[in-house]
Amino acid sequence: MRDTWGIPHVFSDTDAGAMHGLGYATADERGFQMTYNLRIIQGRLAEVVGDRQRGTRKETAVDHDRMMRTVGWAGAVARTVVKLDAPTRKLLEAYCEGVNKELHGTESSRQPASAVQGAGRSCRTMDTGGLPAELVAPGAVLRL
Repeated sequence: MRDTWGIPHVFSDTDAGAMHGLGYATADERGFQMTYNLRIIQGRLAEVVGDRQRGTRKETAVDHDRMMRTVGWAGAVARTVVKLDAPTRKLLEAYCEGVNKELHGTESSRQPASAVQGAGRSCRTMDTGGLPAELVAPGAVLRL
């Protein structure tokens, strides 16, 4: 639900329901930003922007992707996700379900911006905001 000023408000009887609503609202407001930032952290930005320089730097997107893959943030997150306790994992999955519902559903009044994968690359074919849409998984959310 949004108020007069367009601010989302999430109400739920359960924590999982609240996390689902938060994921939905976040994706509605920041879907493209979520996708872009996750691709940077995953070392996958060049897949969509090509091998171009970033601003006035001599570093290209491929150079940056190589560095991010070497640093290994995505792998560190994958190792963290499997160690989460069941209640935390359930809340994280509810958040992901909300993100996926907004980005891949038809309920939003805005154009979906995309999402990124965590464990298991479950890709969709639609192209939104210039970025291929993928389903969000718990590992992807922790990368933010």
